[in-house]
Amino acid sequence: MESELTITSPAQEARGQQRGLLIVRALYFLYFGGVGAYWSFINVYYKSLGLSGTQIGLVNTAAPLAAIGAATLWGMLSDRLGQPRKVLSISLPGVILSAMALSTAQPFGLIVLFACLLAMFNSATIPLLDNTTLRLLGE
Repeated sequence: MESELTITSPAQEARGQQRGLLIVRALYFLYFGGVGAYWSFINVYYKSLGLSGTQIGLVNTAAPLAAIGAATLWGMLSDRLGQPRKVLSISLPGVILSAMALSTAQPFGLIVLFACLLAMFNSATIPLLDNTTLRLLGE
């Protein structure tokens, strides 16, 4: 089976790199904007749901613990596939869906579950985004 050799000009490569960097900049902006809004108001939201201080503390402890293990798994998956963008395309929808599920959860158990899922999917975002950025920048 013969593979086709694609020849691209330096100008085409530069345009592709600029487009990729523009997308990465937008993702960083949206990510840090979302994280800033989330962490500013999540405990207030939990309190409005009627959670006690102890329950809020448990949610805010369980989620990062879940993220620690998940970050290792995301890294292993990214290394095995060798394509961090594909792994990022899995984790970002997971962040969105788990955040939406967390916004509708009422019982404490579901809040903990969805907060942990959100943290697990989110733990992949910055390392994979950084990896993608460095690959785009090249040398």
